Amino acid sequence: MLDTAHSLLDDDEESLSDVLTKLRHEVGLRQLLDTALRPGRLDAYWHDNGFAKVVLATGKKTGRKLVLHVWPTAAVVDTEDNIHNHRWDFASAIIIGTLEMEIFTSDRADITLDHYSYSPVGGDGRYRFERQGRMSVGRGAYFQLSAGKDYHLDNSVLHRAWGGRLGATASVVVQSAPQRPVTTVLLRGDVPTAPSEQVNRLTEQKLMEIVDITTTPDAESAWRR
Repeated sequence: MLDTAHSLLDDDEESLSDVLTKLRHEVGLRQLLDTALRPGRLDAYWHDNGFAKVVLATGKKTGRKLVLHVWPTAAVVDTEDNIHNHRWDFASAIIIGTLEMEIFTSDRADITLDHYSYSPVGGDGRYRFERQGRMSVGRGAYFQLSAGKDYHLDNSVLHRAWGGRLGATASVVVQSAPQRPVTTVLLRGDVPTAPSEQVNRLTEQKLMEIVDITTTPDAESAWRR
């Protein structure tokens, strides 16, 4: 299963959305996760935005990645926090629960938050988080995406996303190689920063909990839609 995933990720003539569609048609979710979600994985950690992030496969030629995002429990949502963009474009399929998302624009000033830059340091999971001042943005579209749905997002789009308010949510993401070195993060209130910080790695117990959440008949059905 991982061989097929690697091959599809390395097909740079296909768009991210097309790669995701082919993966959903050609690779069973249960087999993929049983192979990839094993104890001792190095690239599995808790993201600051409240979800577990696990890299399932990486294209050797393209640098594209297949990534699992899991919000294990119902989200507690702050209405004006954790607005960000990414260093990469991505296409995502929801396999469990409901993902909520809000888009923000630069053409209005509905809210003003503290502006931080985020960038990786080396290749061992360390990152740099630095305050850049203040930034105003306008509220755009709001979406709810249920299991079986998919979407694509450009790296420059400011947004915030969170797992469903009623229970666990999970998505499988195909992301491009980085398109730029730094991302924008908007937060409310001053956040302590350090020259280099370390991500919070998943324990083997938590990784097995992720396996239990995502390897279900309902998740497989949503993946195959």
